[in-house]
Amino acid sequence: MIEDVLIASVMEKKITYGPMVLVHDYALAPWGFPIHKGLIYDKFILGSIILKNKSYRRVHIVRRKDREMDREFGLKVIDNSSYGVLSMVDKGNEPYGIPLSIVRDGNTLYFHSAMEGRKVRVLEKNPQVSVAFVGETKVPENYSNEELEAMMKDGAKAGVLISKVFTTEFESAIVVGKVKLIENDDEKIKALRLICEKYTPTKMEFFPLAIKGGLKRTNIYSLAIEEIKAKRKKYDNNGEELKWGRNE
Repeated sequence: MIEDVLIASVMEKKITYGPMVLVHDYALAPWGFPIHKGLIYDKFILGSIILKNKSYRRVHIVRRKDREMDREFGLKVIDNSSYGVLSMVDKGNEPYGIPLSIVRDGNTLYFHSAMEGRKVRVLEKNPQVSVAFVGETKVPENYSNEELEAMMKDGAKAGVLISKVFTTEFESAIVVGKVKLIENDDEKIKALRLICEKYTPTKMEFFPLAIKGGLKRTNIYSLAIEEIKAKRKKYDNNGEELKWGRNE
């Protein structure tokens, strides 16, 4: 199990060593954000904790920390999303992404597929993936037409137009983890039941018969959530952006 480490002190000076940095001799983290032993970070500030753990994996830090949301928010985005986009890299280092019907059970995601196809071949060779989920999105109405027309007379308002008018409110979550093909029939049925309860809840009385016909010709995959990053852009009733996890 990876041990959480809190920054004891953080220097204000930002230090950049490249796109990805191995955390080993020192703790590197942004804005006093909790870090983990033996991880790799790409955006950071030098802290003061000595790390000795040598089991490494990558953790990506959200650039806009003011829009980052907590894990529970990210899980809600997953649960409320109609689909997730699974991103893979095949043996020729070619990216491949596909939208899927995905359900969550605790810290595990489940999805299904046919038993053959490009996705199946790619996951056999490289099961490390990311999945992107998008929640509610909308264009905000922060100003009336009269207010917008008044802005047109003031060149200094261009920045306001860019940040508060020509923009989109959104919720998103990105998960990183390793996909595993499920072999056990009981877990396969459990996963399919969860998927069907999410997407076809009014048809569950027919589920037992469907399972009899489809179980042996369906691949079921699990993905343990190793990392989840969630973001939100949203405005309050006064047209000010809700930042740092603030709610109305």
